[in-house]
Amino acid sequence: MEHMTPVIMLSDGSLGNGSEVFRIPKMADLPSITPPLAKADDPNYMPYRRDEKWLRREWAIPGTPGLRHRVGGLEKENGKGGDKNADLLVVSWGGTFGTVRTAVEGLMEEGKSIAHAHFDYIMPLPRNTEEVLQGHKKIVVCEINRGQFAKYLRMNFPEYKCEQFNKVMGLPFTIGELEAKFNDLLK
Repeated sequence: MEHMTPVIMLSDGSLGNGSEVFRIPKMADLPSITPPLAKADDPNYMPYRRDEKWLRREWAIPGTPGLRHRVGGLEKENGKGGDKNADLLVVSWGGTFGTVRTAVEGLMEEGKSIAHAHFDYIMPLPRNTEEVLQGHKKIVVCEINRGQFAKYLRMNFPEYKCEQFNKVMGLPFTIGELEAKFNDLLK
């Protein structure tokens, strides 16, 4: 909790199901756990800001005065998201995140006007979906299917032309094919 890091222990069956006598330590002998809590009425609080040393985020306990407990939605970059007026917005969801994000970051480093929005959930759509879609010259939705999410976005936001980049081969996208497609759309 203090370092905001999930811990998973993998073990074999004999260790996991075995037993051994051991002394239970006294609570007073254990080091204290101090989770990074957000301070009440902090005007600079951002739920996705990470501290420099541990890269952990502050917790906003529900009911803390001046703050709200927030659940994530679209992608965040240093707490603020990507370029709101990029020439190309790349939309991904589900398991396409890693390769899409890597391809977008590579093109950003080359100075291309490109942004990325990743959806963790699509039903219901996040409240700020329209805000994320607006301001871009082109929008492309990358999917490992026939384009169901692109059609769903068009149905809910017909004023935005969402192009599709689909792959239906039982294989994930490669960074190279994504970069080629994005460069083609940026021409």
